[in-house]
Amino acid sequence: MTRDLPPALAENVGFLLSITSARSVAMANAALVPLGLKARGYTALSLVAASDGMSQRDIAEALRMDPSQVVALIDTLEGKGLVERRPHPGDRRLRSVVATPEGHRVRKKAAKVIKDSVSALLTDFTEEERTVLHGMLTRLATGRTTTPA
Repeated sequence: MTRDLPPALAENVGFLLSITSARSVAMANAALVPLGLKARGYTALSLVAASDGMSQRDIAEALRMDPSQVVALIDTLEGKGLVERRPHPGDRRLRSVVATPEGHRVRKKAAKVIKDSVSALLTDFTEEERTVLHGMLTRLATGRTTTPA
């Protein structure tokens, strides 16, 4: 779908990032349906699978989510058998969220689906443009807005 934007919006980088994110998430959600995931669940699962376990607070911070949203998200992933809560090794008061073997398997499949979804979103971009865009978005996402030396 092609849509012309009013100049006031077309000149607003924040709006353009927001619309692009919404399109990306919608495409990812549609692609992830066969795996029973949504983009946010895939993101949380990927984060947890890349660690030895994380507290829900750390997940919330990493994903820039409200902690109450993370509880529901982890409940959903746990209900699907993709993650489990275990005693935190360093603090008896905390629980650590860990990917299950099934979670690792589903994450691997979902990563391919997401890669294809992003490729579809960026279909009109050259490989060089994709690399530049990825680098700029990474800098924005990490707060490292200066060009690396």
